[in-house]
Amino acid sequence: MIKKIDYKNYGELTTVHNDTYFYRKTGTGPQTILIQPAWGSPSAEWWGIQDKLSEFATVITYDRLGYGFSSASKKPRTPAIVSLEMNEILLKLGIQNPVLFIGNSLGCLYIRAFMIKYPDS
Repeated sequence: MIKKIDYKNYGELTTVHNDTYFYRKTGTGPQTILIQPAWGSPSAEWWGIQDKLSEFATVITYDRLGYGFSSASKKPRTPAIVSLEMNEILLKLGIQNPVLFIGNSLGCLYIRAFMIKYPDS
């Protein structure tokens, strides 16, 4: 028997354009940090680091569509689309600029695409 894990023990869900994203927001510091995991990785891989960074910053991790607790993807997983989704999530969560980004592997490519499209972030 497979036990279903309840996302409520770890974070929250938000909906943007009929897609459901799981995110975890910790800390209350003045600097906001968004962590973008590697290809094939859920946000949970970063929660230990997120907890440490939360001692002095507000830190957000989220599962891209198709990963973790987020809904399946209906769109291609291109840097342009993922960077647009990142922006929509930040707006939905009311995150103000500037944001410090941490990316791992493919996550760096998504952040680079985001920075090109939204240079004032």
